[in-house]
Formats: sequence, C-alpha cells, structure tokens
Amino acid sequence: MEIWKSLFKNQWSPFIGALLIGFLNAMMFAFESPWSVFAGLRNWGLHLLECIPNFPDVAQISPLEHNSSVMDMAFLAGAFGSALLAKEFSIRIPPFKEAMKGIIGGILMGIGANFARGCTIGGFYSSISALSISGLYMMAGLFFGTIVGLKYLIWDMGRPEKKPSKSGKAFYPPPLLQICSGTFVIIAGLILIPYYYDYLDLNILGVIFCIAAILGIVNQRSRFCFVRAFREPFMTGDGEMTKAAVVAFLVCVSGFSLLKFSEIKDLTAHIAPSAGFPAIIGGFVFGIGMTLAGGCASGSLWRAGEGHVKLWLAVLAFCLSAAGTHVILQVVFEYSYFKRVFLPDFFNSWLLSLLVVFGIMYFWYWMASWNERTEKLVMLK
Repeated sequence: MEIWKSLFKNQWSPFIGALLIGFLNAMMFAFESPWSVFAGLRNWGLHLLECIPNFPDVAQISPLEHNSSVMDMAFLAGAFGSALLAKEFSIRIPPFKEAMKGIIGGILMGIGANFARGCTIGGFYSSISALSISGLYMMAGLFFGTIVGLKYLIWDMGRPEKKPSKSGKAFYPPPLLQICSGTFVIIAGLILIPYYYDYLDLNILGVIFCIAAILGIVNQRSRFCFVRAFREPFMTGDGEMTKAAVVAFLVCVSGFSLLKFSEIKDLTAHIAPSAGFPAIIGGFVFGIGMTLAGGCASGSLWRAGEGHVKLWLAVLAFCLSAAGTHVILQVVFEYSYFKRVFLPDFFNSWLLSLLVVFGIMYFWYWMASWNERTEKLVMLK
C-alpha cells in the first residue's frame, strides 16, 4: 500500500522525473535508438492516409514493427495505465474553441516536425543529447514559436466573446474499475507485450516497448512536458519545469556522449540532417503548435492517456499533418535537407562541444531562476 501511494497517489517531483527520463533515454539509445515520437506518429498517419483509395504506398513499415511507433504505443499505454492507477483518468470533453486549438496545434506540430526532422523529443531533446547542432537550431525556433503562440493566447483571452463559451464536460470511471484496468494495462505493457515480441524473435522491440512504457509512467507521474519548460517562464514566471528540463538534458547528454566517445554507438548516430534554416523554421512552427495544443509531442501523448479529448484531437491532427507534409515535401517535391553536423566535428573538440551544450543549458537554468525572482519576462500580468 505504501509503495502504491508513493508511486500513484502522490505526484512525483519533476526533477525525479527528469533524472529518470535522462537515464531511460540513454538506456534506450544503448539498446537500439534514442527516444523519439514524431517518426512513430508520422507512421500512424501514413497508414491512415493509405486508407484513401489510390493513395501511394508510402508507410513501408508496420506500426507494430516500426521502432518509434512501438515507442509511442508503449508510452501511451504506460501513461494510460499510470493515470488509471492514480485514479486520474477521465474523459474530458473540451469546449469547441479549445478543441479547435488542439486540432490547429496538432497540424502545426506535424508541419514543424517535418522541417526540423523531429519533434521536441527526437528533434530537440535526443538531438542535442546526441550532440547534433540541429537540436540547438530547433531550440531557438521553439523559443520564438512559444512566444508567438503565447501572445496569441493572451490576445484571445482578452477578446470579448459574442456568446458565452460553454464549459467542458468530464466523465469519471468508478475508482475500482480504474485501478483494476490500470493494473492490467501496466502488466501488459511491462511483461506481456515485451514477452510477445520476444516470442516473435523481435527482442529489441520488446525491450523498447518496456522502456517506453516506463517513460510513459514517469512522464505522467512527474507531469514532465517541454511545452511547460518553454511556456511557463513567459506565462506565469514559474521556472520549475525549465530547471527540470535542464537536469534531463545534463543526464542524457552525459549518457549519449559516453556511449559515443567509447565507440559503443556510432558517432553519427541520431545526427539530424536539418541543421540551420529548416530546424529553426520547424522549431518555430512547432513551438506555436505546442503552445496552442497545450502539449508538446510527448506531453500530448501522456495527456491523451489521461483522457483529454483536446489532446486526442491534437495527436490525430499531428499524425495526419506529419504524414501529409512528409508526402508533399519528400514524395512530391523531393525536398532535400541540409547536411548533418556533429558538434565535435564542427568544433574539432569533444570538450568544447560539451562546454557549449552545458553552457547553453546553464544559461537556460539561470534565466528561469532570474525570471522567477524578477518576473521580467512574464507576459501575463
């Protein structure tokens, strides 16, 4: 009972979540590939688009065998099971206006992720951790996109409404049903499904599913979300999630660098080919989208697992937008990205590369702390 209370009754500190997320992402990278969300959602969208008559066969890999798709399914299952066990699951139906923000936000995230070659996880978090310069470019775009998105939300809140907006509705399953269902989902996610993959001789996918399911639990319990890390200092002045994000980076960058420097993983692994303009534009568009939707790529998934219909719509729109933009850019126009840039090659020094990344993270941490004291950057006053 005490263990259950510690895990599922009390909310976890975001710093505990950040430490675990950094460690689990490094572990996933050691086994196969780092944590990503965008490629999996795009794979889902491509399969949905193939339901359209005469649509070209572009999905190629089954969602059950696509690495990132398996990560997304496991992550969603972990968050869903965690929410059930914590008795925090409810089907929350938003007002029409909020639902539209979710859809538009999802569409923008799908477009932005295509240009940046990743979302806030694969294109930003795992990318910087792999010492890919494109992740730093995307970070700049995310900052400006978040500010633009937040300015719109503040403007929208101040507008007089012609008609009083209807409040959302929520439906709560019985607590006992939630606990029983959550127990089944967690057992399936951590034991049964990984065993099934092992039975099919797809051992790596079984390991990926298990780690990603744990990531879903950790994110849901700690409320870890990159949209909060970027948005809250400008919206409320709260810098806790920003500081937690920096901790997640420090752990993950250290783990990835150790794996690469020791040649356990290839030096060019997870170096996105979007350095420069594509990553900045992609981050900017994605930043607006995640601010409107109220969740980044991973945040949208774990909130969807809690029953937020707005995020169900955002995830669906993300899938279809990511797939449609992919087809338009790469199949129709054969759009090519810029070269891949590995920071130690760019600076010709591992030490300087790590100092640059850690320096940027230290500045982000310092800025959040300074803003908590002064509220100089707070836009909502």
